[in-house]
Amino acid sequence: MLPRPWPHRKRELDAALSDLNESIRLDSDSACALTNRGRVYAFKRDLDRAIADYNEAIRLDPAFALAYNNRGNLYRATEQLARAAADYGEAARIAPTDARGWRNRGIIRLYQDDLKGAIADFRKALEINPSLSTAREGLEKLGAAQ
Repeated sequence: MLPRPWPHRKRELDAALSDLNESIRLDSDSACALTNRGRVYAFKRDLDRAIADYNEAIRLDPAFALAYNNRGNLYRATEQLARAAADYGEAARIAPTDARGWRNRGIIRLYQDDLKGAIADFRKALEINPSLSTAREGLEKLGAAQ
């Protein structure tokens, strides 16, 4: 299950891709631009290019948590759960105050039947962002709502 596309038309994604290509041409060391281009490729369903851009962004900036999180999303969508869990774990380690890594790893742990780990991750996500409904729903599903 791939992320739902932004509510943009194909031509808007193509325009974004063109702009990002130019940005990367001007600054080939931009992990942010590569991560954004990877996201556009993901919305266009070009997963190989998306993964390649996330890989390059991580190579350029190993501390860029968003690249790990986004790559984890693609791994989750393609049912590569161990890889997704590793990426979400790295995102949470790098950016411990960003609830997304914790919540996303909780989802993977739920899929992997690691219920204690899922509960811990969902609770950590809610500690950071109390309005994160997906983490709250995960706890409710596990009968561990706070």
